Amino acid sequence: MTDLIETVQDTEINDSLVELFEVAPPGAASSYYLFNGLDDGVDKIEFRQNDYFAIPIQIDGIEMTATGAAPRPTLTVANIPSLTKSLDSNEELLNDIKEVLNFDSNDDFIGTKVIYHRTLKSNTDNNSATSPAFPKQIYYIDRIASETNLVVAFELASPFDIENTVLPHRVVIGKYCPWQYQ
Repeated sequence: MTDLIETVQDTEINDSLVELFEVAPPGAASSYYLFNGLDDGVDKIEFRQNDYFAIPIQIDGIEMTATGAAPRPTLTVANIPSLTKSLDSNEELLNDIKEVLNFDSNDDFIGTKVIYHRTLKSNTDNNSATSPAFPKQIYYIDRIASETNLVVAFELASPFDIENTVLPHRVVIGKYCPWQYQ
């Protein structure tokens, strides 16, 4: 973490934040690497020796809280199954996306592990396996929140919600101590 802080302090003001998504479907042999780079006109970048492909994707609602229920962010992505059904053979971008994400319907995404990385643009495309980044966050696609012909919004859940884990993990019983005193 201190490496990233030093990197942030040493970088130029013009360096931008890049959001990267590693999508690992259940039972798949490999992960898909995606980022929202279409605004910059970039169709592929490299981060930690993985090629991330540009696709309309965004995440909202990420927050850290110590009380109450865990936040459930929303991942909004291009509706690939709907867009590829009306696909012309000359639309190269959609063909590339269809090859990267080989799903027939949006229901196939349920249970998919999403690892969210953030880093600076200057830390990409350097062929380094240890490029500095902010701490990664892991979520699972829990359900489809909304769907249109262009985009689909997925509700994400934390690993603790999926596994029904309760924090703190030990049970506290009044007037009894769980540790043996020496």
